[in-house]
Amino acid sequence: MYDIPARQIHYRTLSSPQWRTLALNSLDLAHARTVKFVDIHAASSAARRPDWAELTEARHREYLETFFAQESLKKAMGDLTPMIEPFLLGMRGCTFVDRQP
Repeated sequence: MYDIPARQIHYRTLSSPQWRTLALNSLDLAHARTVKFVDIHAASSAARRPDWAELTEARHREYLETFFAQESLKKAMGDLTPMIEPFLLGMRGCTFVDRQP
């Protein structure tokens, strides 16, 4: 559920049906120099909001390996692990330009 005036996203997952909140106002998009992510599956209490973190190549690799290892995905799509390196190569090619005049 999106709360645009409050700049929040309220969500829940299959593994954690309790409502959680992503606070977008905690991001400084005007001076963004890195890619940020939130692990929406990480354990947290209702009072604690998930933290934004830098998406490093190691974290991206870990996510992709975990995602592609899911048996349901393998059964439906086959072995997608050969796609990990192209995904990471794409991330390496991203650069961030300072938008300041």
